[in-house]
Amino acid sequence: MKLLTHEEIQQLTESQAQSQLTLLEKTYKVDTPLVKHPKREEVFAYMDEITNNLLWLEDRIKYVQMCDRLDSARIS
Repeated sequence: MKLLTHEEIQQLTESQAQSQLTLLEKTYKVDTPLVKHPKREEVFAYMDEITNNLLWLEDRIKYVQMCDRLDSARIS
């Protein structure tokens, strides 16, 4: 799995960001403690990038949802 840059994530739709988030969580098994993680060395080496991607994707999803709510409020 390729980790995305902040700029790439800013171009994603809500569904694309949600798909990337799900894939990231499954690929790196983010709910598994690091000491028991099967890919411990790989995850440890890229921990900052993985964490950034998780946070940026969550932020993007919330941002798109907020924009959608504001747009629907403007129309009403």
